[in-house]
Amino acid sequence: GSYMLSIQGAIKGEKLNISLKTNQQNHGDLVGAVITVAHLGNSTEYVWEGYEITVDVPPYLDYTVSFSEVSCYAAPETFALTSVEGNVRTITGVYNTEVVNVDVTADNGEFMNGQVVTINGVEYIYAGNAITVKIPYGTAYSVSVSDKEDYIVPAKQDFTASQAERNIELQFIYNPPKDLSFYDIYDNPISQNTANCYVVSEARKYKFP
Repeated sequence: GSYMLSIQGAIKGEKLNISLKTNQQNHGDLVGAVITVAHLGNSTEYVWEGYEITVDVPPYLDYTVSFSEVSCYAAPETFALTSVEGNVRTITGVYNTEVVNVDVTADNGEFMNGQVVTINGVEYIYAGNAITVKIPYGTAYSVSVSDKEDYIVPAKQDFTASQAERNIELQFIYNPPKDLSFYDIYDNPISQNTANCYVVSEARKYKFP
């Protein structure tokens, strides 16, 4: 037994400490993520439970550390490493997401509750408070909102997730149809073809002096 211990003590592998975090303040979404350490065709999986994981790697080996996908986050890139005898190495895998807050307003102060907001292809019903979603880094996405009568609808906006947080305001412009008067029609020739009948029918209701 003492002979075996002396052999093990003579050749020390690399102690690898692995941590995970997000680019957000809350890292709880990562619980359950799987970390895979692979070398010489062998791989071992470790489940993240919120605490640093320590792995003993034999010396002088090329090995990789990879990370599973986590919903709404872009996974860290794989680490390609070479173990060093007696070395202690610490690595951190960072999962990145963009928190998108979408608010819907109107220039006349009207509430826009009930409008359908589409974010990254998913529809949400606006209920008066900002709609918040997480989108993985590197994802190209668009934000748009459904039409509303008497308003000019905000234009669709396109983004690529690349920052920790993004605030987006979709503002409707109040634009009710204008009632055509007798003078509007003759000042605006474009309206004459469609509005002359309206003027004639209205004119019959009145006696002109």
